[in-house]
Amino acid sequence: MRNKLSANEKKQENILIKIYILALFLCGIGLWFAVNAAPKQKMSIDIELEHKIVNALAANGIKQTDIISQYTRERETSAKSWNEFYKKVRLQGNKRSDHFENSLRAVARSMKLGLSKTENVDATVTYKFYSSGMNYSNITFVNPKKTVSSSKQSKPAASAPKEKTISSQTKTSPSKTKTDLSKTKTQAKAKK
Repeated sequence: MRNKLSANEKKQENILIKIYILALFLCGIGLWFAVNAAPKQKMSIDIELEHKIVNALAANGIKQTDIISQYTRERETSAKSWNEFYKKVRLQGNKRSDHFENSLRAVARSMKLGLSKTENVDATVTYKFYSSGMNYSNITFVNPKKTVSSSKQSKPAASAPKEKTISSQTKTSPSKTKTDLSKTKTQAKAKK
């Protein structure tokens, strides 16, 4: 009988080993799903960012009627997908694009994103929110035109469409100034 018990004990040990291996396999599958689910949470960053940008613009006096155009472009890679938001805002009165820089910088910091500023040829200013190869939002401010004497005003009016065409055809023009605003305050103060 002793031989039979040891044979039964061996069978039980084999079954316990198989159950242990199966449990480890299931834990590995669960861990794989937990790690691969993280990029899908990143999809909500674009929507949360857009909401914060709209709130920052509204807090600074931008109304829906000031928005010239806006659209969304869907992007995706093999690992993730996101939306890119584009807005073109007409500034009225004494408002300048520089007035929005601090609030946009605060939004970028709160979302842990980079922020760059591009001064375009056509006197518009574009702020871009980005992170690791993904562009989340572009906001282009059209500054109000300065009043100039009537003799000087006729010349820029004739050349304005030409400049606009050039800036829309080339993304990186040598006459654009691009500034990365995601640096710390001390670096920014050192520049000044």
